[in-house]
Amino acid sequence: MARALVALAGVVTAALAVPGAAYASGWQLTDGFESNPSATWSCWNSVVDPNFVNGCNIGFASPNPHSGTRTSWIQANSGWSDVGRTVSLTPFTAGRTLTCGARLWGRTLTFNAQLHGQLEVIDVATWTYVSVQPFTFTKANDYLIWRPVTTAAWVPPHKDVFVRIGLIGENNNELDALEVDDLTVSCSYY
Repeated sequence: MARALVALAGVVTAALAVPGAAYASGWQLTDGFESNPSATWSCWNSVVDPNFVNGCNIGFASPNPHSGTRTSWIQANSGWSDVGRTVSLTPFTAGRTLTCGARLWGRTLTFNAQLHGQLEVIDVATWTYVSVQPFTFTKANDYLIWRPVTTAAWVPPHKDVFVRIGLIGENNNELDALEVDDLTVSCSYY
């Protein structure tokens, strides 16, 4: 009798699932700084240091890109330096379940013991954080080696988000420099 009930429950569940079956779909934006990056990317920094350059270089021809031929870099001695861009999540519609993630590749370009930064996703409508992923690269493990920085999954509150990566200066009279490449923002939805 128990086997019959389990079998019947399985048939009923399968029958109910077929008419209203939801199928997952995917969407992805990839930006490797290859196509006119100065039109989509922006740079900010908090201080102008006469001994070191704070800021960034968007879309320069790199001798060792993660992919393609162009990358960008950010550097800071004290304060902070960021590079970022707006991403319009085209599958965003009212009532749709949308879950996203962001990844950007980075490699440290300086000999400092460590470099601190974070990858951020910001709601453009309210300028509040949707996701923040801190990271630390070290000279011993990460110097000139491409490493992914990936956010946890997040649910966008609005269609437009701003994705940026930034350095947090150590204020120890050392220049931090990070080369970045290949932003990917991907979403799944039902």
